[in-house]
Amino acid sequence: MLIEQLDALAKEEMAREEEYKIKLKRAREVLAALATSPEALNRAGESRTSWLVAEPLEELSRPHPLPARPAAWTVLAADGSQIYPDQHRQLFCYLLNIGLVVLPYGRQGEVVLASRPYLFYREEELYQQADGSLISPELIACRRAVMELEALAEAAARVPRPAVALVDGTLILWSLGAGSAEQQEWLQNYLAALAAAREVGLPLAGYISGSRATDVVNLLRLSLCAREEAVDCDRCAYPPGERPCLELAGLRDAGLWKSILSPGERSPVYRSQSRVLKQYGQHHVCFFYLRGPEEVARVEVPAWVATDKAMLDLVHSLVYDQAVRGQGYPVALAEAHEQAVVRAAERECFLQELDRLRAARGAGPGMTPKFARKRQGLL
Repeated sequence: MLIEQLDALAKEEMAREEEYKIKLKRAREVLAALATSPEALNRAGESRTSWLVAEPLEELSRPHPLPARPAAWTVLAADGSQIYPDQHRQLFCYLLNIGLVVLPYGRQGEVVLASRPYLFYREEELYQQADGSLISPELIACRRAVMELEALAEAAARVPRPAVALVDGTLILWSLGAGSAEQQEWLQNYLAALAAAREVGLPLAGYISGSRATDVVNLLRLSLCAREEAVDCDRCAYPPGERPCLELAGLRDAGLWKSILSPGERSPVYRSQSRVLKQYGQHHVCFFYLRGPEEVARVEVPAWVATDKAMLDLVHSLVYDQAVRGQGYPVALAEAHEQAVVRAAERECFLQELDRLRAARGAGPGMTPKFARKRQGLL
């Protein structure tokens, strides 16, 4: 039965591939038309929708060639990993391990491959102020993001320029919108860490591999709507199966730009329209798509990088160089991950040491019956 289902899946995938090619061709036509129609572009920008719609900051359809690489440069990267609190294990602490990499090129300099673990166990570190519950994974991720940026800004003060700093993934803290006072406090900590990078003149970029974002495609979809007044997608007047925007449904930005860009080229820069970014100010997140040797990646930068041509060109050229050196993925980020990752054996060693310390204090095994039973397996 499973073989039959897999065969049906393969046939459906082939049909989707043909449909995808048709949609991709149509998307390129819409992009070219929209680039020459400021009125249509303004109309799309005035539309109301719950989709994320990109705001272009440069000519909409023109690829940007790879800038010249400097003669000598430095790349910094930070990544982190964590061991979360585990109530079944009665693990009332959590661990963050921050990996830092500094790679000089074209000159003598110190190569840094380092990691530093941080253990959090005090009550003010473990429990949320609002309701006294155990700290959420989202707030732990925010603390980790802040610590990664702080590590980069601190290291940048000691390295020669030009230099760029990379983090893995988005610069947008999606979980911190208009939330609690505690979330707001962490957002301000994050913005302060971004400001520290700007203070030391360090262009910063978030590299997103395998991006599934559709901000640019959504801009094209809005332009297809035939309504004369401003589009309101949340109150669409079309029957569900007849909406013009469905013509491009299912496309992603990376796929669109892969069909347009040559290796080393980037898309125009766009400004993210996420409501989460309302408080980011000068650090508002912008992005572009970069055609690397293996994929089209989404590269996010703060507005102060996006609007500075020298910084933007430096990020463009050095991120591409890193992807080439890393056989498709920036080598500095790969090394930072290796420094940061807490492997299964290391995690088990950490937990066993906690158990040993508990036993030495006569505190018992420190795990719920459910957790203990799972470790024993079925009899």
